[in-house]
Amino acid sequence: AALNLAAHEPERVQAVVSVGGFAVGKFGGVEGLLQRFALLGPKLGQTLYNSGLQGFAVQKDVCRWLSVPLANRWRAYLRWPGLKPTFEIFFPDTQHWYKRAMRHMFEGIYHLDIRAQLPKVTVPVLVIAGEKDPVIPFAHARELERGLPQVEFKPLPGVGHMPFAEVPDEYAKLLADWLARHAGDAGQAATG
Repeated sequence: AALNLAAHEPERVQAVVSVGGFAVGKFGGVEGLLQRFALLGPKLGQTLYNSGLQGFAVQKDVCRWLSVPLANRWRAYLRWPGLKPTFEIFFPDTQHWYKRAMRHMFEGIYHLDIRAQLPKVTVPVLVIAGEKDPVIPFAHARELERGLPQVEFKPLPGVGHMPFAEVPDEYAKLLADWLARHAGDAGQAATG
């Protein structure tokens, strides 16, 4: 969303930080499976999609454990001090998900392709990508690197979809260093 905003309304964006971002919306992992379920149509697709999504809404601990495959460095992810507080905040929202709308969103994202818009993004962009991300294939991050005119690309070897939890110190340093170099932009940075 931040890159799309930067491409179409550049006067509203001074910088973008993209973590696990993409230009093409074809996902892998659990999210990719949910996308493929969504594409099966309203009856079979809705049934399979709802079943998959329901796992996240059963209980907080189940939801947290279902997130583990998103991290390549799962031990670090499970040790991350922010994990439990994050799910304390996130889990109640799962009880209110409108599954039909989410299925349409997953289906729509599957067809998303903003590669042609990337050259219009004229602001500085930091792209942080885990090389072992099971959701957003690393090739998608490389697409951002190739297509954005002012990109700083930071691949994270051995990291999955949760760099803030898998390598929290490295992640915080990358982000802080980039924001310090773009201090005038930092207050207006759009994230996505």
